[in-house]
Amino acid sequence: MLFQVTHDGHWPSDIVSLAAADADGHLPPSMINARLTCPGRGEADDPQTSDYIYINWKSLLSTNNIPGDFPLIYDRHSSNHHGWGINVMRVDGTCFWDFRGRWLKAFAKTNSNANLSFDE
Repeated sequence: MLFQVTHDGHWPSDIVSLAAADADGHLPPSMINARLTCPGRGEADDPQTSDYIYINWKSLLSTNNIPGDFPLIYDRHSSNHHGWGINVMRVDGTCFWDFRGRWLKAFAKTNSNANLSFDE
């Protein structure tokens, strides 16, 4: 939401842009990498292999008006949490634990255009 405030209401185009966002729009690469690494994993990674998946709904739906109950960011790997599940953040800012990825899998079945997936 802060990104939208500082970017005229637009959503970020990708997860690296989102991770790099701050008050003045400039962060060192090490901080960007840290923001893209799941604390359950414990080591920084290259931004191109972020531990999280960001869904650019604007590119899929051609609008900035995205339903609040849609997923926005989620864990790429359930292995970061010993296979128990993933963290999900919805467009409305709600964050929750998705046991075994069941919620995300159900959402993906009814919204196949999103092409959602994660590594179990």
